[in-house]
Amino acid sequence: MNVGQWVSVCGRCAGLLGWLVDAPRSYLKSWCAREYRRVAGLHDAFDRDCLVALLSAGADHARRLCGIFMKMQRGNRLTGEQQQHRGGRKQSGKFRLSNEPFQHSRDTWLWAAGGYTPGILARKGGVKSLVRRCTSWPISDSLVARGCSKGCRRVARIEFEVIQGWEKLPEGWRFVEVAGVATDSDDRVYAFNRGEHPMIVFDADGSFIEAWGEGIFTNPHGLHIGPDDRVYAADNFDHTVRVFSRSGELLETLGEKDKPADTGFVAGMTPVQYGGDPFNMVTNVALSRAGELYVSDGYGNARVHKFSSDLEYEFSWGEPGTGPGEFRLPHAIAIDEGDRIYVADRENSRVQVFAPDGTYITEWNHVTRPDDLFIDSEGFIYVAELGERAGRRPDVEILPHMPHARVSVLDLDGEVVTRFGGDDPVRPGNFFAPHGIWADSRGDLYVAEVVYSAGGNRGLVPLDCHALQKFARIRSE
Repeated sequence: MNVGQWVSVCGRCAGLLGWLVDAPRSYLKSWCAREYRRVAGLHDAFDRDCLVALLSAGADHARRLCGIFMKMQRGNRLTGEQQQHRGGRKQSGKFRLSNEPFQHSRDTWLWAAGGYTPGILARKGGVKSLVRRCTSWPISDSLVARGCSKGCRRVARIEFEVIQGWEKLPEGWRFVEVAGVATDSDDRVYAFNRGEHPMIVFDADGSFIEAWGEGIFTNPHGLHIGPDDRVYAADNFDHTVRVFSRSGELLETLGEKDKPADTGFVAGMTPVQYGGDPFNMVTNVALSRAGELYVSDGYGNARVHKFSSDLEYEFSWGEPGTGPGEFRLPHAIAIDEGDRIYVADRENSRVQVFAPDGTYITEWNHVTRPDDLFIDSEGFIYVAELGERAGRRPDVEILPHMPHARVSVLDLDGEVVTRFGGDDPVRPGNFFAPHGIWADSRGDLYVAEVVYSAGGNRGLVPLDCHALQKFARIRSE
């Protein structure tokens, strides 16, 4: 069997292979982009990426899986007799394939390959056994968790309820607007705002704990809190990222205050002409599992910068533009458990996905001006979408049919799990200018909004419109 033949077979089940194969996705990308269109007939970018992952795992392993796929090509749907045996491994002489059209169901394929029910697959041992039955690839717990959650995600429901009046500010205090939000290991909530007290900390019930940061920031923008409770705060007007303890002690400053990198950018006059060094109107940061820092940069640049766990600069990627690996305002960044890098390419209305070395993997174009990203422990990615009505220049006419702001919950393949946020931006539970997003350990969601600078200063919404909302996760018993 040559490469083209087994690609055409494997392509039919590429969605499954994406979580069976724990391998880099960057190899043979250019060949695969051409071959999958010619041979496999795939039309989904994620399927292409899964094919890349399969190819990089090696042809010998791929052919073992292909043997199973080819058997399925002969018949294709489980008969009633096989349905009776879904509770365990297939019985000798009991496994038959009918001639009915195959529905390409993941559960059906899994049972055909290893005789496992979805319930068994929800346990780690079942997935490991299946993979080892078909391949000799090493299997990690993180991959198993990703596979289990993907297998069950089709029936998962994610629902939230807005908690009105959650935050309890001291008398006379105002956020003005909240640019970023994050929680620490104790679920304390940090509101990075543009009022007189830039960092206001609440407990999970909304009670005020403390505030700090006065006199430090020029324009608070992006916020990230690491597993060690270090607080990373991006200031896009003075071009720095500051690192604090959770009590507000300044530990480190990246970038030189008030010294933007050369990118040819002149605010209000000339857009970014070329990618530059760190930083020019830096936007946000994220940490890898190894503690490496990735920084999105920004309004005056078009790059992602990587720093080591010791905060030493390593490399950058990106240029201004609309092609793969190019950016028009990289506004936020997130990293999953597999160290894939997700960048909110806001003015291109897409999320781009990269390998840790900056190699382009894929992109999602079904979001509208994404402002912030957060990935929870279950493998869901939360996208704060600005929409087309807020954050526009004063000379841009805002029309009623323009997409409004919303929050989207996606899986790590970019498939939509749920979306919420209605047309009326002032109503609780809806949004005008969502700019920051984070979920705590219980799955409760926090959304920060820049209501003043995105249009409240021009009367598009009242100045007392909500700048920080909490959404309680509703879990079925």
